[in-house]
Amino acid sequence: MVYDFGRYGHVNTIPTTGDGILNVYKDGNAYLQSEMTDRNSVGYSAPTSVDQDKAIMNHYKQETDNGQVYNGGAVPGGGGTAYKIEDYSIFSDNCLTKSAEGLNEVNMNWVGKENDPRNASVTLEKNYRAIGLSRTEYNKGGEVKRTYTAPAQQPMQNFGEIKVPHYNSEDHTSVAPKPH
Repeated sequence: MVYDFGRYGHVNTIPTTGDGILNVYKDGNAYLQSEMTDRNSVGYSAPTSVDQDKAIMNHYKQETDNGQVYNGGAVPGGGGTAYKIEDYSIFSDNCLTKSAEGLNEVNMNWVGKENDPRNASVTLEKNYRAIGLSRTEYNKGGEVKRTYTAPAQQPMQNFGEIKVPHYNSEDHTSVAPKPH
């Protein structure tokens, strides 16, 4: 299951806002293959338990239950359903904040209170090892490269405020948390 949130519907007069659409893909591999035809991406991941997976999925199910099927439910690439769940704003309600909401359900918010996807990308790239995340590159054309695998003994339960690195967007520096 893949959840993808963005300004995929109506764009307001102020182009940083519009319809917030949550696309729910039933086949993660099909979604990934469709994305890799257009662009390169980097993914960060951590192992989760079945109970953690259920908690995250329940969060997004509540979002879709409270939303409405959008545009007949069609999602790019097929294989899922689109829902209008809220208004999108690049400054407050965007792909990053929607991801953080799901991760908060299992105390794994890796980006803290950051709400700018560009800053979060820089923060994660600089700190994924210290945070305990694995890193994978998904390249245009279909090549997948795991570039770092986090050690299995890395504690993953207590991310919260303690383990999220501080990122200063003014000078683009970050301070990784010290291991406990």
